[in-house]
Amino acid sequence: MPTEPSIALRIGILTGGGSTRMGQPKGGVQDAQGRRVVDRLVELAAAHGEVVLVGRHGYGLSLPRLDDRPGAPGPIGGLCALLAAPQPRVIALSVDLGALDADTLAALVAHPSDAAVVAGARAATGPLEPFFARYDVARCRAAFEADTHGSPQRILHALGATRFVPPRPSALEDWDTPEDVARHGGRVPPHRPGAGGGATSGG
Repeated sequence: MPTEPSIALRIGILTGGGSTRMGQPKGGVQDAQGRRVVDRLVELAAAHGEVVLVGRHGYGLSLPRLDDRPGAPGPIGGLCALLAAPQPRVIALSVDLGALDADTLAALVAHPSDAAVVAGARAATGPLEPFFARYDVARCRAAFEADTHGSPQRILHALGATRFVPPRPSALEDWDTPEDVARHGGRVPPHRPGAGGGATSGG
C-alpha cells in the first residue's frame, strides 16, 4: 500500500531523450487505460515524496524540472542532477517504466536494506536497474560525480547495491519500442512536436 508522502524523499522521473526507436519522447505513450505513462508515474510517485522531472522533457506538467548535469553524458547526467537533492534519499524512475504499479514502487520505498543503493532487478542474476532504484544521497553522490563517463552498472556494484526483485518482475520492463507498448495493451499516439516540453527548471 502507498505510504504517506515524505519530505525526506525526492523521486526523480528521468525523462530521457527523443527516442528514435519509439519515434517520440517515451513518456507520451499511453497505457492500456489511455493515460500517458508519465502521468501515471507522477501519480504513483506523488504518494511517497517530492516529485521532480529530470532531463529536457517537461511534458507540459507543472512540476520542477532538473537539467542533466553539464559534462556528464547520457543517463549518468540525470542521476548526478538527482543526487544533488537536499533530501537524504532519492528514487530514480525511468519514464519508460510503463508497467510499473503502486505495490512495486511502495516496496522499493519501504525496502528494509540500509545499503547505499537498493536497485530493482528482474531476476536473481543479471543487470540491476539504475533507473528503478533508491539511493542514499550522502553515500552515492561522490561516486557518480567521480565517474561521470562510467557505467551505471559498475558504479552500483562498487557501492554494494542491494538487489530487489519484485514479486511481479514484469513491472520493470522498459517500453522502448512501439512493439513493447502494444504487448502491454498500450498505444503510441501521433506525435505532436513540442509535446515533450513545458516545465520549469528548479532545484
